[in-house]
Amino acid sequence: MKPAGWVSCSTFPKPRQPRVLAVALAICLFGFLGLFARSSAQAANPVLQLTSAEFVLSDAPEPPPDSAPWQPQMLLDDWRASRAGTYGYGWYRLRFELAAVPDQLFAVHMPVLQTVGALYVNGVEVGRSGTFGQAPPGFQPRWSLYPYPPQPFTIRPDLLHAGPNTLHLRLWVYQGVRGIASPITLGPEHEVHALYERRLFVSRTGLEVIVLCGVGFGVFMLLLWRRRPHESMYGYFAVTALLFPIWIAGKYVITEPPIPSPYWPVIVRASLDGYGVLMCFFALRYGGWRMPRLERGLLLFVPISAFVNYLNYSGSDGWITQHWWLLTFVTAATCVAILGAIAWQRTTTEAIGLAAAAS
Repeated sequence: MKPAGWVSCSTFPKPRQPRVLAVALAICLFGFLGLFARSSAQAANPVLQLTSAEFVLSDAPEPPPDSAPWQPQMLLDDWRASRAGTYGYGWYRLRFELAAVPDQLFAVHMPVLQTVGALYVNGVEVGRSGTFGQAPPGFQPRWSLYPYPPQPFTIRPDLLHAGPNTLHLRLWVYQGVRGIASPITLGPEHEVHALYERRLFVSRTGLEVIVLCGVGFGVFMLLLWRRRPHESMYGYFAVTALLFPIWIAGKYVITEPPIPSPYWPVIVRASLDGYGVLMCFFALRYGGWRMPRLERGLLLFVPISAFVNYLNYSGSDGWITQHWWLLTFVTAATCVAILGAIAWQRTTTEAIGLAAAAS
């Protein structure tokens, strides 16, 4: 006797296997043809990642000739590491080959390009990221909070040749600023633009989302603290939740500071210092601890740090002002130590989770 479950299966009509197989084969065939066409198009004009270049320091307004003293240079090129103390103009030369003349727009994507760059394709300029000799709006040479978004450049098909092609990148580096030229991605415009959009989301749009979510979470915690005013840890946590997006926005999102230097970078830096200090207070209140001496020291740290940062951004080159930022790790380590001690005492999932998150 067949099991009941098997008997019930016999009541359903059998599928028409030839028709099902024909449909499946047709789907596979069309899918294969689509992949073949796509791979053939990519084989003719693939997306290229250019990391090997040649470099020469030169003030020339046009690409230097082959007789210039070109030197091999890998990208990413960080001027602070490869030519410390150098600023001004430099040229990069990159060579690549195409199997055929493209029948569509091409594009170039550079994740990082600072301070200002211009791209030339086979001797023709196709775009600039800014004005040479002029810092971007809101840029201040004494601090590095200005965000450099990824740079896209569009290339007309008639500028490209089948076989060897040459890219020239002219880079101007502001005095006292780290010059950077990242690897270059080149290929069909729709594919390269998708890479640019993803990079832009990570470097700019994603940070804007973090700022908005941080502000919303901070407001929520403030409302929660209002309902429980006797539990001060909610208040400390609410303020830290608001200070962190202020720091993110000031460092990476806002391109034109509303307050001139050195006051704006001091405020941005103070938001990070305040965040670390208030996280320590949150940890203390979460554990139900009172440490008057430590708390007074933490409160004094914020105004002292603001004063030292003001000296730094105003032009002071002392060892203390240049290395004061290291104390940020001290406040972070203090917060982690407090939460770690609480987790060691309580051994609860909540306390261990907080300590792990802080770490």
